[in-house]
Amino acid sequence: MERKRNGLSSKYLCCLPCNLRSTKVGIREFSGLIANSSQLKPARCFTLKEIKQATNNFNQRTILDSPDNAEFTVYKGTLSSGEIVRVRRSSTMGINMKSKMEKELELLSCLYHRNVVCLVGVCFSKDDHLLVYEHLPNGTLSDHLHDKTKLPLPLEVRLDIAICIAKGLAHLHGHISPPIIHRNVKSSSILLGNKFVAKLSEFGLWKQMDDEVLEGTRSTEGYMPPEYYKARKYTNLSDVYGLGVVLLELLTGEKACDLERHAHNEEALLVRRIWSALRRGGWEALQSKLDPFIRYHPKQNLIQNLVNTALYCTEELETDRPDSKSLVEILENLRTFS
Repeated sequence: MERKRNGLSSKYLCCLPCNLRSTKVGIREFSGLIANSSQLKPARCFTLKEIKQATNNFNQRTILDSPDNAEFTVYKGTLSSGEIVRVRRSSTMGINMKSKMEKELELLSCLYHRNVVCLVGVCFSKDDHLLVYEHLPNGTLSDHLHDKTKLPLPLEVRLDIAICIAKGLAHLHGHISPPIIHRNVKSSSILLGNKFVAKLSEFGLWKQMDDEVLEGTRSTEGYMPPEYYKARKYTNLSDVYGLGVVLLELLTGEKACDLERHAHNEEALLVRRIWSALRRGGWEALQSKLDPFIRYHPKQNLIQNLVNTALYCTEELETDRPDSKSLVEILENLRTFS
């Protein structure tokens, strides 16, 4: 068993300057438990006519995003009340997609947390199945990291985003009975609201946590943990791995999986490039991989510890990773003492 200090493995502490404060600060109690009717506005059942009116008949100009897998398209809509919403419309309605949407509806209709996207309502018609969510004005984290027309995010905002998502996962993993595994943690499933408060979305792959191997539809390439490749296994610590990859995206500004690199016979997966750089040249090699906007930030100690934390979350053995509750504590300590 490897020695760990302040929750971080000694495997890479020897390579990175790290002096996480030993002082512990308590984690604030999470605001959400399984929501009761007094906590939630009931999900509305919209007619297709209402949704068409809200999106100007699914006008292309109202499209917010269309993921790489093209399973669905997200539209910006304005309800008759004036409320702005996100409308997610499936591109195809096979049995698998219908199952995903029903699973998402099942979970979000009874879940409330500040860092989990809120379901506003649904629309099920003969030809369309649509989920309607709260609108978060700053789009996805992926947009802000990989769209060169966006302004770079300050280091402190990147840390706050990581804390938000860790809190969302900690709620799913530890404050719901039975616990929930998200299974789709990635930068494009993280939505950003006012003041860049981050929320988890895309719950179509969630599973209840148990002791069984979790097989089935996999998350996006680049975020999948080693145990999935080896044994088709996905647990709460696999969610933490996904968040570790997101943290690497936050630190480097690079995509989790870059197919252009693959086309040039380079390593496509960000997590592998980072671990390779660490083994090859320690901190100096890693520093060269950081987003230029934060590479020489005055808070070098914070950056080094964030890199350390990302490595901790992406350890090959799941038992070497922190759970989501511990991760919240680590990240909040960094914010408090940096």
